Amino acid sequence: MIAILIAPLSAQHTAVDFPPNDEITDPALVQVPEDRLLPRVLIMGDSISLGYTWEVRKLLAGKANVQHPDVNCWSTEFGLEHVKQWLGEKHWDVIYFNFGLHDLKYLDDKGRYVTPDKGKQVASIKQYQANLRRIVANLQSTGAKLIFATTTPVPSGTGGRVKGDEIRYNTAAIEVMREMGAEIDDLSMIGDDCQIKPGAEIINSVLGPGCFLEERARVVNSIIWPHTRLGTAATVTDAIVGRGCHIGRSAVVAAGSVLGDKTSLTDYTMTGTTQP
Repeated sequence: MIAILIAPLSAQHTAVDFPPNDEITDPALVQVPEDRLLPRVLIMGDSISLGYTWEVRKLLAGKANVQHPDVNCWSTEFGLEHVKQWLGEKHWDVIYFNFGLHDLKYLDDKGRYVTPDKGKQVASIKQYQANLRRIVANLQSTGAKLIFATTTPVPSGTGGRVKGDEIRYNTAAIEVMREMGAEIDDLSMIGDDCQIKPGAEIINSVLGPGCFLEERARVVNSIIWPHTRLGTAATVTDAIVGRGCHIGRSAVVAAGSVLGDKTSLTDYTMTGTTQP
C-alpha cells in the first residue's frame, strides 16, 4: 500500500511534528497540522484503517499530508451519509478507501451481532455495490486518484460474520471499481518474477517468487510457496501449497489442504486432504 500511495507524491519537504501517543485516544482520528505545499492524502475506512493510518503518516512525513476522518467509517450506508462531510471543501490528491467488514456483518433487530440464522446482513451484495457506486461518484468529484483496498479476511469464530464472506464482497467491490475506473489495492502479497495470466484472481493470499498462474486460475485465502504452477481454471482455497508444485487444469485444492513440495495434481483432480 505504501508504494501505491508514494508513487504519485513527488514533493519533498520537512516532516510535521506528531503529538505524543499518551495525549490522544486513537492517533488515526487526529486531524494533524498540514504543510500547504504538500499533496493531500485521505485514508477512509473502518477500524482496520485506523490500525495503519498513523504509520502511513510517519512513513509519508515530508511527502504528503495524510488525514483520516475523525470517526470509524463503518459501512457503505454510513459512508453515504457522511462522505461529503469527510471530503470537506479542500482538494485531495489521493483517496485510499475501503468498506466491507461492516456491510457483511449480521445484526438482529436490536443491532446486536448474531449468527446468520438470527439476523440479516447490513447490506446485501446488490445494495453494497449500489452504495459503493454512489460513494465512488462522490470521491470522483474531487479529481483525486482513487485506490480501493480490498477487505481483509474474516477470522474464524468471529461473532456476527462468516469466514469467507469477504471473498464475495471483494469480488463485488472489484467489479464496481473496474467499472468506475478506481485502482484496486488487493491486500495480497505477490513475490518477484510471478507470472499471472489474464483472468487469474488472487484474493487475500501470498504467492512466493516465481509462481505461474494460467488463465482463470484462482487463489483465495491461501499461501503458495515459490515456483508453483497453477493450470487454467485451477482453484486453491484456504490451503497451503508447497514449493515447485504443479496444479493441473481445473484442479481444485479445497479448504484445509496442505500440499508438500513438488506435489503434482493432474487435470480435474480434487483434493481436500493433506498430501505427503
